[in-house]
Amino acid sequence: MNVMARVSGLMTNSPFILNLDCDMFVKNSKVIQHAMCFFLDCKFERDCGFVQFPQLFYRSIKDDPFGSQMKIFLSTLARGMDGLQGAIYCGTGCFHRRKTLYGVPPAADQYNNKDGRNFHNHAKVFHDLKTSSWSLEALSNTFGPSSALAASVQTVMRDTQYIVHSSPSSAIDEALNVASCCYETNTAWGKEVGWMYGSTVEDVMTGFKIHCLGWHSVFCIPEQPAFLGTAPGNGLDSLVQMRRWVTGLLEIFLSKLCPFLGIDRDIMVRQRMVYAYFTLWGFLSVATFFYAILPALCLLSGKSFLPGISNPAFAIAVALFVSIYGFKLFEFLRIGGSIREWWNNQRMWLIQCLSPFLLATFDVLMKLLRVSETVFVVTPKGTGEEDDCCESDFTFDSSSLFIIPTTVLFINLAAIVSGSVIFVAGRYHIFRDKLFAEYFCSLWVMINLWPFVKGLVRKGKRGIPWNVVTKSAALALILCSSTWRQN
Repeated sequence: MNVMARVSGLMTNSPFILNLDCDMFVKNSKVIQHAMCFFLDCKFERDCGFVQFPQLFYRSIKDDPFGSQMKIFLSTLARGMDGLQGAIYCGTGCFHRRKTLYGVPPAADQYNNKDGRNFHNHAKVFHDLKTSSWSLEALSNTFGPSSALAASVQTVMRDTQYIVHSSPSSAIDEALNVASCCYETNTAWGKEVGWMYGSTVEDVMTGFKIHCLGWHSVFCIPEQPAFLGTAPGNGLDSLVQMRRWVTGLLEIFLSKLCPFLGIDRDIMVRQRMVYAYFTLWGFLSVATFFYAILPALCLLSGKSFLPGISNPAFAIAVALFVSIYGFKLFEFLRIGGSIREWWNNQRMWLIQCLSPFLLATFDVLMKLLRVSETVFVVTPKGTGEEDDCCESDFTFDSSSLFIIPTTVLFINLAAIVSGSVIFVAGRYHIFRDKLFAEYFCSLWVMINLWPFVKGLVRKGKRGIPWNVVTKSAALALILCSSTWRQN
């Protein structure tokens, strides 16, 4: 993206940039007009740094079996952020002001605090360049050695018109120069200007940097979809994509752009909290993993941590369970979704917490310990075969993504068998007063992991490979062996 930003800066230096993924196309011919209405009609320049359109999909599978269409995010969270400082940058379907990517604060803030001491790092770049009167030498130190690119950046900083004086052949040579692999060496690209480096979700990181400068963003939802793309076509691709996202979000939280750092940043407190909510997704996996196995381990050991049926506190637990899942169901029905779609999404949320979220947390931990580096994995968007594209069943391979969910399933299956034996053996009062809630939780986890239950008895690509089964069984046996109830 930084290469294309530099090349376009030489070719046209347009004040606005459209960013689209390669698998997306324009569905609404008036989308540019919709975006320009926000850019050109806003009362203050700071009110619109970029315009984000929702990421919608064509040829999507009915009822979203892999939870990859993000309908709740688009219909609720993104709209709600519009009431703060604006929606996050999603990496595609977005119009940017070019100056926001060059580290320029909104026009109303450019002359505040003339000594520059309270500028955030990105705005301080602008202040330092302004102090040098936008000299080409200072611009070259920040944006690279190309004098032609420095001249185009100078016009952006000064809000003046860019005029191309070079011939087409020399312009092509200059474009090849700024697109070269070594051009960014000893420059601010990726660190202070352009799309940010250091995270596998550079889009969210870049959007946060823009918001820290004081810019607001707009989430535009036209009646006719603006852009359409393709969603992951199977469960594995969806999990791979989520692992990359959560890895990048955790990298942002643990970087200098952590939402809780930088009190001098020009960003609302509530906007920080929204970014903190997203960047902390990975840590949900630890709590989810223990909550998924704790009832089962208690059932296997004959102990209880939840209230029994005869305990008045049991009604509180039931009320919490019904209210949480009832509210999620209401959200889906309110936006026109189906009960099946709600079930698929909440089931996938548990699978994602136990699989890509947990592995992403481990990946980032290994990066912090300098054991390994995180890797950007491109998400496959279908093979081009109709069967794969319309397939709603989970497919499996030997990926480590399937080990932890299968382990959790084995533990809960063992607990269900143990609880059933207690009930059949006639110890109904123990089952009712101590173990019913744990038994129900184990059943609930098993139902949520039903694709893995089917994978245990199926063959081929819809069946879980034996190497994953054996590894998961060994882990489950280790966890269960220390708590197995002695009868």
